[in-house]
Amino acid sequence: METDLSTSSFKNKSKIRINDSEKGGFPKLPLNLLTVVLFFCIFNIVMLRSNTFWKYCHQSSRLDIDERLFFESRIRLEMKHSQTGRILLLGSSQVREGFDELEMNRLLEGTGLQIVNLGYGGNAPADELLMDLEIAMKLKPAAIVYMPFVASFYSKYLFPPIRSNFSPAILPYIIDHFGISSLFKNATTIIDGLSRYWFVMIRHRESVRELLIKDISNSLSENRSDRKRTFYGHKMKSAYYKAEIDKSNGKRYGFSEYSNYNKEVFQNIAISLKKKAIPFIVLRGPSHPLLKKCYPPEVDDDFGSFLEKQSRLADIHYLNDRDMPEFTADNFCDFTHMNSSGRDRFTKFMAEYLLKMIQK
Repeated sequence: METDLSTSSFKNKSKIRINDSEKGGFPKLPLNLLTVVLFFCIFNIVMLRSNTFWKYCHQSSRLDIDERLFFESRIRLEMKHSQTGRILLLGSSQVREGFDELEMNRLLEGTGLQIVNLGYGGNAPADELLMDLEIAMKLKPAAIVYMPFVASFYSKYLFPPIRSNFSPAILPYIIDHFGISSLFKNATTIIDGLSRYWFVMIRHRESVRELLIKDISNSLSENRSDRKRTFYGHKMKSAYYKAEIDKSNGKRYGFSEYSNYNKEVFQNIAISLKKKAIPFIVLRGPSHPLLKKCYPPEVDDDFGSFLEKQSRLADIHYLNDRDMPEFTADNFCDFTHMNSSGRDRFTKFMAEYLLKMIQK
């Protein structure tokens, strides 16, 4: 039997295939795939609105490991209440360790103010603040308190970190300072950030998975672990500081395009909050006196002068070293985190400062 290899034969077969596809319009996706996508979207919405889910995340999240899960779960739970007068404390673990939220609220009792400490691990750069504010603003804050320290603006990154708090609002700044090519070079990071932005179960997948595994293990164990969140209790010895100073060679922090990028982000945050008539209180984060040996003095000068200038341009309530209590080495457990004595002093100072603000 001969095979028909004529051109007309190919045309006829091609026409048949085209006509077949035209009958159904665009190629149809498998029903199973559509079902999975639909289920995933519905599940995502249910989780976002589930008070039980966020309570579990808030109570189970681990210190220094599930920080962003704790951050979002705290906000989601606060959103359930119609409380007004919230003052949000934002920044790194310096904020978390430097302010005793319960004590501050006790000192401010009867004023109509409520302190919500949202500090979590990291350097608290301005780009992170911008992305965090997208969800934090849902609490309709009466004021924003942000406490950066020198690492917030002068750490050296090859590309801005994109984590579970990613927001597309940061992309124009990345393009402006690092070029659109940086998005293509880091496409995997960007795609991961976007998927985390849209889907809560992807956003916190690592933490939720580990917490569930831990809970299952605990339920099968006779000695269940206690997961209380506590302040740091360690105190570094002098050998630690010497080793870190030697390792840094005086260059731990420095000038880079990342510094310019974060400065621009900070400027726009300040302008935005000013337009919304939300007081923006910026504290220069206190640190152990020896930290200054880890980076050039001109970096420290630039940090202070930048914040001073922005406070004048955008009506920021800026508190520098001179405006705050003097903290010594005895008030810290390491380079940046306060111990109980430092925390007590800082908590009392901040509560008194806020009281003076509302009395004006």
